[in-house]
Amino acid sequence: MSDFEYQLLDKEKKLEVINKQLLELEVQRFSLEMSEPNRLQSDTQKYTQWQSAMLQFDAAIDKLRKAKLKVENG
Repeated sequence: MSDFEYQLLDKEKKLEVINKQLLELEVQRFSLEMSEPNRLQSDTQKYTQWQSAMLQFDAAIDKLRKAKLKVENG
């Protein structure tokens, strides 16, 4: 996180923003998970793209969760 000093954004508001973003990411990931393509079909590219998107969501959620811990403890 940056060293920028927020004057109007307190800890509670930061956590509120992070929680909203986490919820949005988790909803999007869940929606994507529900549309998992069949691995056994001949179009492996479709599954590979889906899997890559899932990994991107996982990484973004993990990063945001770590940021949340940093705000909570910092």
